[in-house]
Order: sequence, then structure tokens, then C-alpha cells
Amino acid sequence: MIEKPEEGEYNEFYQTYIDKVRTKDIIEFLKTQRKSIVRFLNAIPEERYSYKYGEGKWSVKQVLRHMIDTEIVFGYRVHSIAKNKAAELPGMDQNDYMTNSNDSQNTFEMLVEEFNNVRKANISMIENLDPALSKNMGKASGFPISVRAQMYILAGHIEHHKLVLKEKYL
Repeated sequence: MIEKPEEGEYNEFYQTYIDKVRTKDIIEFLKTQRKSIVRFLNAIPEERYSYKYGEGKWSVKQVLRHMIDTEIVFGYRVHSIAKNKAAELPGMDQNDYMTNSNDSQNTFEMLVEEFNNVRKANISMIENLDPALSKNMGKASGFPISVRAQMYILAGHIEHHKLVLKEKYL
């Protein structure tokens, strides 16, 4: 079993994400979360896909793209640090990622499917890691981070955006 990360294994910025994950079994949480977030996203009415709750804010569709982008980046961090303790990975500027995203040709359903597929791949990768590697430390965005901290951040980030979607968009 992969235990919750301890203080010092991640930048304090991520504390709110880690706090959103109340489990001792992160792999089971990721599996359950995948199913529940897909159900949640599929229940969003089509007329809300382009909705923005304020000037300069992302649309529901863009929030989903952001969730996909971070799922990919955070999954890569898990993999990289597990395999190479000395890994030093760059940060992710979410606004640059959004500027360079064009999902006009993609339906919301296609984006939900993409998220689902990326999460499935991340779960498969995490399940196949030696649990001892979860304590490996690397660097991301200039700060130390453990593999297990990144796993919890991966899950907590989705919980964060689910709450934002519920409170501000729906």
C-alpha cells in the first residue's frame, strides 16, 4: 500500500490538493475517481460547455482540457521520478498550455473520453510500479516532490476542479 506523503515531500502549494484525498489506498481512489468524474462530466448539460463565469475565465470545455493536460503532466512526473530519482522536471504554465490548445474540432464527449483514457493509462502505470519507488524524490517546478505526493496531487487536482465546476459553472 502506498501511504499518504509526509510534509517535506512536496511544495506546500499542493497541500489543498493532498488534503482533498482522504484515503489510504490511492490506487483504488484513482480508479473510483475515474468512474465518478466521467459520470459527472457526462451529466453536464451541453449548453454549459462554453459557459464562463467571469471575464478571463475558462469555459467548462477549457477546464476539462486543463484537467487532461495536468493529468498527462502529473502522470509523467510520477513515471519519471519513480524511474529516475534524480529527475528534475520543468513546471507547467497552465495559461501557456491553454493558449496552445485548440479544441474547436473536439466535442466535449471526445475530451471526456481523452481524460478517461489518460487516467486509465496513469492507473495502469501506477499499479505496475514497485510500491517502494513511491518514496523516490525528484524535483518538479524547482521543488522537491516524491512519487507518492505526485499521485495524491494527481487525484486532488481533479477533486479541486470538480468542486470548481459544481460551484461556479453548473
